[in-house]
Amino acid sequence: MSLYQLSELSKIYGAEKLDDYKANLKTTFIKGIHSEKIVYNKNILETLLMEMDTVYSSIIDLHLEKEVLLIDAYESATIEGARTTIDEVKHILVNNKDTKDTYMVKDTLAASKLAYSSDFKINLDGICDIWKIVTQNVCENKRQQLNGSRFRTGMVYISNGIKVFHTPENPKRIENKLTLFLQRLSQLEENVFIKAALLHFYIVYIHPFCDGNGRTARICFNSYLYHNGIKNINKVALSKFINKDRNNYYKSISESEKFVKINSNVFMDITPSIHYLLSTLKEAMTSTLFLQNKLSAEEKKLLTTMKKRGKNAEITVKKCIKILYLSEQECRSILNSLTNKGYLSKRKEGVKNIYTLLIS
Repeated sequence: MSLYQLSELSKIYGAEKLDDYKANLKTTFIKGIHSEKIVYNKNILETLLMEMDTVYSSIIDLHLEKEVLLIDAYESATIEGARTTIDEVKHILVNNKDTKDTYMVKDTLAASKLAYSSDFKINLDGICDIWKIVTQNVCENKRQQLNGSRFRTGMVYISNGIKVFHTPENPKRIENKLTLFLQRLSQLEENVFIKAALLHFYIVYIHPFCDGNGRTARICFNSYLYHNGIKNINKVALSKFINKDRNNYYKSISESEKFVKINSNVFMDITPSIHYLLSTLKEAMTSTLFLQNKLSAEEKKLLTTMKKRGKNAEITVKKCIKILYLSEQECRSILNSLTNKGYLSKRKEGVKNIYTLLIS
């Protein structure tokens, strides 16, 4: 439910619910394209944020970021129309025989790697660098962004092919508005998930580029979280879950772009966009948690024993046999399974394998 929806319903059912909703609105520093006050409902998001903190705190480093980055890039490009498969992309990463669709995935993957690099910063240059890589081989609407321009120089319109439902920012104002937004975001004292969601919404809302805005916004969302303490975000395939429910993704953005006039003020309530993005992220994090917790009884027993010795505890197949009372083949299989799941690392010393605990 949003301020717009409630204001429409209040005409039929009365203003009581609308008044309750308004009492919990928080005004952001962002102004809409036509100077609307942009707000969100802090009460609706409060419980969700607590749930997210709980789920995230249980995620451990599974060392699956390479696979997750590829999946997330594939799903993000698919949201924007790429038609390929993970297997095809993996094959082309080796053989370099690209199509338009595989380029979209590869370029999204390359941009994601940049965004997670240690010296990357979410600033004007950083966002432009992400966009350049995202669209370096496939870029629609090029006529709306002159060569050498950091941002689009012409107007674009968001439509379903029949009806225009969003007219983004005037190109002459994009650079100044995005600069001011980033300055204010860096000074904002707010939950990091909210701040990342504001960044995602604003990029999609003003549409600073001629193409690739959605992929750029999602990469910036993840990168902002990563560089502000949410390091295990690169183990979470957010775009996979957005892609499964992409109609509601676009609907949440569209609902957030509607405005409502109350007395002399005009408001845009972006609660639908923030809530959708964060609840979908929570679902993606829960999936990651399920993956890491999918352990057999023997795997759990072995990890419990090793954790008592502390992080970097080491074990061999022979020691595993003494703990689990299983055959050499069974123990080897268990140790390799835990290695594949990211709990252990494996190295060769002479003829034997040494397995090292990666978690504490």
